[in-house]
Amino acid sequence: MNQKTKHLYVFGPFSLDTFARLLLKDGQPVSLSPKAAETLVVLVENAGQLVDKDELMKKVWPDTFVEEGNLTKNIFVLRKSLAEYDESREYIETMHKRGYRFVADVNVIANPATTTAAPLPATISPTESVTPEPSVSPANGSRANWVLLLGVSLALVSAIVFALRFTKRTAHSPLDVKQRQLTFSSSENPVRYGAISPDGRYLAYADLNGIHRMLIETGESQTVPQPEVFQKERNDWQDFHWFPDGTRFLVNQNPPPERESGYAAAIWTVSVLGGPPRKFREDAGAESISPDGSLIGFSTGGWNFRVMGPNGEGAREVFETGPPGWTGYYCWSPSSRRIAYIRNPKGAIESRDLTGGALTTILPATGGRVRDIVWLPDGRIVYALKDLSPNGDTCNLWEVPVDEHTGFPREEPRRLTNWAGTCVDNLSASADGKRVAYEQWAGHASVYVADVLENGKRISPPRRLTSGESWSVPSAWTPDSKAVILNSRFNGQMEMLEQRLDGDSAKPILTGAATISDRAPLSPDGLWVLYGTDPISSRPGQIMRIPAAGGPPQFVLAGVNYGVRCAKSAASLCVIAERSSFDTPLIFTEFDPLKGRGHEIQGLDTQDSEYAWDLSPDATRIAVLESLTGKISILSLAGQPPLTINVESIKTSTFLDWAPDGQGLFVSQPTSHGFALLYVDLLGKTRTLWEQEGSLGISALPSPDGRHIAIRGWNVSSNIWMMENF
Repeated sequence: MNQKTKHLYVFGPFSLDTFARLLLKDGQPVSLSPKAAETLVVLVENAGQLVDKDELMKKVWPDTFVEEGNLTKNIFVLRKSLAEYDESREYIETMHKRGYRFVADVNVIANPATTTAAPLPATISPTESVTPEPSVSPANGSRANWVLLLGVSLALVSAIVFALRFTKRTAHSPLDVKQRQLTFSSSENPVRYGAISPDGRYLAYADLNGIHRMLIETGESQTVPQPEVFQKERNDWQDFHWFPDGTRFLVNQNPPPERESGYAAAIWTVSVLGGPPRKFREDAGAESISPDGSLIGFSTGGWNFRVMGPNGEGAREVFETGPPGWTGYYCWSPSSRRIAYIRNPKGAIESRDLTGGALTTILPATGGRVRDIVWLPDGRIVYALKDLSPNGDTCNLWEVPVDEHTGFPREEPRRLTNWAGTCVDNLSASADGKRVAYEQWAGHASVYVADVLENGKRISPPRRLTSGESWSVPSAWTPDSKAVILNSRFNGQMEMLEQRLDGDSAKPILTGAATISDRAPLSPDGLWVLYGTDPISSRPGQIMRIPAAGGPPQFVLAGVNYGVRCAKSAASLCVIAERSSFDTPLIFTEFDPLKGRGHEIQGLDTQDSEYAWDLSPDATRIAVLESLTGKISILSLAGQPPLTINVESIKTSTFLDWAPDGQGLFVSQPTSHGFALLYVDLLGKTRTLWEQEGSLGISALPSPDGRHIAIRGWNVSSNIWMMENF
């Protein structure tokens, strides 16, 4: 096809713009990953013809060798996306062992702004330009021609409606919107937080090396000296907030955000005139600074919003949002009279007047998909929203105009961007609202395997088991220790796979799940894989079982929020853990994969923190890790007194697992430039087994025979971008 000739292919309720690689349904974009869109273009351009799978892979991945499974996944995603809007027909036919064929009727519009639609010929070359046939005169045409003309007209009207809708979506042409990448960090040193200055000239941001201030026009940056107390250990700077005069900004210091445990933030202030950050307030997190600079909004937990003066004076509580759920991401209205915030887990945007008045809902519940918000001077709230499944790995920016006097939206929300494969949050804006900065990122988790030496006290250099840039987590081992059961995310959908250590491809166990818990143990008899699901709307989390050999999942139990573990040796015990809130005990209960809940066997009084736990291989003890402090409790199931292990070198940790011999534990620990996997014996002595630079978290799972260990390494590609003319 001539590159200067644009074609719009119309089939069913869909239109495919091959020039922009954009699929539309009734004029509205359908979110597809770039490679899925490229696959669809090749199939549609060859509609009615067999496209050999090898040829299809060469066209979609011209310069890269990929496995056939990647193509199979793209076909699966396309079928699911098309069927979501139109279940009445089949679009893509599989030709066994040969390839695929697009079987729906297709019309083509060449240069769609000026031509009519014509039926797609039986054979069309990717390099040919299709000329539409002349319209048939109604006076001379048959009834079939009338039908054809009507179909052509409807296709043309659909294209025009699309053009009008797409043009109306934004105040500027898509060619006018400017997006600019401001930072260029690798996944070994990701940029995690940042904010643009009120005059739009500077960017304050943080990576693993500390805080930096950049002059946007030239890209030149200066590093802010670290406080002396943090010069020898990792520190995470989060949530930057500029004062309106641009002379200083606030930033929160917090333990690694991936741990999400408890509330241990402190607010620091940074002057643009130089010098290290100075502590501003303990046990609080800065949320937003009012546009007039008179008040700092901050919080000390999940349900309250407080304010204080620009120098920390006169702190007081303004309102308490209260349960259900928790609130955060507070931002001020342009006049500093109203506050908007996100309520999770339902993901609604609400607002309150600082002088009183009822709560208002700006955006109804989204199922926890809203990630961040910023209120612009012209009254628009720009927010980051995760796409619906099967594109849950993607976030886009939306806007909704809000009347700040009433707190209600003036218009329906409107989508601003059409990204795929990345997420976005950490929004900030210049004082005139003409520049919005945001963090765009994509997370990756890979699985590594190492040999265990000296019962876990040492390991061999890990080798990578999974390939690509997807999200994969080791959740269990097969009983023979020859394969790892993985949870993998592809295009927003979760799947469970069995990957042999000596194999190149994985065998599917479960596909198309919305969520799967990171830990999915096998039942003691090896027949079932047990996994948890996240709460959805009013439905609580669930424990499910699925045959280890593959098959349909089956419901077992509802309401479990701390997962299930099973014995790895001759014992037959499985245990579930539950906790109703942050200030209630952690309760451990016997669990049967077929019958469900048994009787309570242990409990642990807890603090306002998060916990990780594991059942010992012989099912005689439960180890519990308090993530906020690193304290480990060993609870006996045989009537012995509990044991507390205080590991001095561990201040925070994200996971815990027993070593194969039951004489030690695996834990993780943030380092100055990543995360480390540690072995801890029962006396509290530690040994570093492996460190991954730039990692945001590590977990590990030993094999039943104790000879291998599967390790998850998690990192993120993350940088700050800026958008104008939107």
